[in-house]
Amino acid sequence: MLIGRENGPRISIGFVGFHRLFDWLWNNITISLAHRFSLDVSEVGPDGHLVKIPDILFFSVYGLPHLDARYAKCLKIFTCEENIRPPWSECSFAMTGDYSPNPCHLRLPIYVRVLLHLPGRQDAVQHIAHNNSLVKHPETDWETIFHSKTKFCNFVFSNEGAKERIRFFELLSKYKKVDSGGGVRNNLGYRVDDKIPFLAPYKFTISFENSSYPGYVSEKIVEPMVVNSLPIYWGSPAIDDDFNPASFVDATMRRLEDVVDEVVELDRNDDLYVAKLRQPWFHENRQNHYCDVNYMADFLGRAFKLGAV
Repeated sequence: MLIGRENGPRISIGFVGFHRLFDWLWNNITISLAHRFSLDVSEVGPDGHLVKIPDILFFSVYGLPHLDARYAKCLKIFTCEENIRPPWSECSFAMTGDYSPNPCHLRLPIYVRVLLHLPGRQDAVQHIAHNNSLVKHPETDWETIFHSKTKFCNFVFSNEGAKERIRFFELLSKYKKVDSGGGVRNNLGYRVDDKIPFLAPYKFTISFENSSYPGYVSEKIVEPMVVNSLPIYWGSPAIDDDFNPASFVDATMRRLEDVVDEVVELDRNDDLYVAKLRQPWFHENRQNHYCDVNYMADFLGRAFKLGAV
């Protein structure tokens, strides 16, 4: 199926090995390329393989379909939304959250992918423009936003294996009830379906990653930012490369008991809380270069040329 810029360079692409909810036609990659290329996107068949063999094959971590002989001549590009290193013996290029000096690798933080999907579907220009959504407007009435925060803190997770996250939830719950709406430690009696609207009335959101690794920054920190709920973040020790650390509670590489003390202080001191809420999410209130409209397109354009596509 053809999408993107009509008179742009024609590129044949396809996707295998992605999670079951992945949209093979409109996703963070096609959205990021649609303003520059004419994309011939191969449909995924009922067997999980592509109906037409593309020139460029993007693959991820779910199974090994990319190793099938039918894709032997494809230029293979690895990408994933997990804390996993690129399988360089199986790909020519990779896009992950890692910091790497390898010129064939692009640091593509997971949260960038999420920002592209927040406003809806299928309008590539709208999706790309939405990267500015985390830039705070100078005329925002922060006092009004503060008064809309009628609930304390939430915890929406379903991974039992993230012990650091669960321990923090238990520690903070000794101060006040933390509303848990996921599969782990659920205390609401129901599972949250639409997460971002659920976060809106909360002063704080526990935004701990599944694991800690430099550059591994998922959607967990930006989801509360979208609705001005202060993230309590634990994960990448290099998070200040992505966001202004004064705008959230950074729990990484700290005693969790000390983090609880900071949250309690912010909860009890309205002026202190509003002052933090006013802080821009991005440094200097400008989106970082990872969110730039041409960031991924520039890298993939070079990859396509090097791969002689």
